[in-house]
Amino acid sequence: MRIGLLRNLQRQFSLPQTIRIPSRAKTLLATAVLSALWVPGVAAGCGWSAQRMPPGVFSAVPLPQLQAPTSGGALAEVPEGGNGPSMTGLWKTVFVADGAVVNLGFNTWHSDGTEWALDQGPPVSGQVCPGVWEKIGNRTYATVHPAFNYDATNTYVVGILIERLNVTISSDANSYAGTFTWDSFDLEGNLLPGTRVVGTITGTRIKVGTPFPFPFPQ
Repeated sequence: MRIGLLRNLQRQFSLPQTIRIPSRAKTLLATAVLSALWVPGVAAGCGWSAQRMPPGVFSAVPLPQLQAPTSGGALAEVPEGGNGPSMTGLWKTVFVADGAVVNLGFNTWHSDGTEWALDQGPPVSGQVCPGVWEKIGNRTYATVHPAFNYDATNTYVVGILIERLNVTISSDANSYAGTFTWDSFDLEGNLLPGTRVVGTITGTRIKVGTPFPFPFPQ
């Protein structure tokens, strides 16, 4: 499937046949786009596996509007000892776009409004990423999550990928579900055409003393 994907990108962006095939689909996407702009191909962090990506994964679909804050700004997080579910803790995350799993990861939400993610793929290629979150409604949260895009050798930073989430935690605080977007920009802040990916995300809480949330999609 990776070879077929590369051929589709070559036809779409007139890529050379000898282009390096990275291990992540964000790498393939950024390489295709930047090659079309006469810029070296890039490898991005915090992304998904090319082996899981369907041919139409880059087709953008409408993103639901985020729920507006009820107080004109971010709402304070419910403390662990207070009333209502809390997002803080460690989560298993599964990203789906166009009906296919495009990324797996582990995500930690901190009570100070920051979060940290480890996505599939080797850390040397940039799969460890920071983020910040705000509570925007009843059990509903929004995040912004930046990551670097690298060249095909995973050596030089050539752009920025921005991930945004809008998720709602379950009443028992053990799962969440919502939507995500991925957009890639050059270092001047210009959106790279054709790089938007939109999909759904689910999270399963990981706890000490409870069974680990297997299985993982393959």
